Amino acid sequence: MKTPSALLTTGELGELRHELRTPVNHIVGYTEMLLEDVPPEAASQKAALEGVLVAAREVLALVTEHLKTGGRVLPGDVVGIYATLSAPRDRILATVDGLLAGPLEAAMAADLRKVRAAAEQLGHPPARYQK
Repeated sequence: MKTPSALLTTGELGELRHELRTPVNHIVGYTEMLLEDVPPEAASQKAALEGVLVAAREVLALVTEHLKTGGRVLPGDVVGIYATLSAPRDRILATVDGLLAGPLEAAMAADLRKVRAAAEQLGHPPARYQK
């Protein structure tokens, strides 16, 4: 077992980046597909989905900043890193919830629920880093 003061290894940093980037990639991918299908008269839906993409890119930038290869990250820092993701994650969740509250086609609602599930993953640090 690693002592709390030992820095994360390059492999551990890579694994953590993967654990965070995977849900972000899901958010971006599903949102981009949804944007392709938004009818021109649904400007508010389009704007909301574009906001989801902005927030997802913010998460990605934070992950890149905090978990760069060769970075000096302690296991105790991981919960704090996840906390920095809370504002953009919460914007994604609120936007998706707002869209889900309105009338939607079943396929769009299903994709929005996938975006929501991916965003929820950004709020839960792996158990190995929780005290």
